[in-house]
Amino acid sequence: MDSKPARNDVVRRGSSYVKTALKNCLTNKQQQKRSDHLELFVHEKHLWRLNQEKSNLNRRVEQIDNEMIAIEATIDRLKDNLDKERQHRRVVLPEEKSLVASTSMKTMTIEY
Repeated sequence: MDSKPARNDVVRRGSSYVKTALKNCLTNKQQQKRSDHLELFVHEKHLWRLNQEKSNLNRRVEQIDNEMIAIEATIDRLKDNLDKERQHRRVVLPEEKSLVASTSMKTMTIEY
């Protein structure tokens, strides 16, 4: 004979298998009342978190605006520098072209 009980003969232990009125009939279970104080606390906490998130987002929007203003100022400064450089090239290049045109190219022969 085996010392182990058969599957049908398993002995269950613990209080989870005890039949009680609450487990057999859920309508007998007392209905929980919602606490208005708890609900008020939860809503106030949620409102506080949303306000905190809103202030964080507003702060981030201000940071982004300041960064965009700085970048736009840098872009404008660089464009002005490029425009000045182009104007300077327009003035200088005709003078340089006359110098380049007057100089002849020198060639060198290489014998192998």
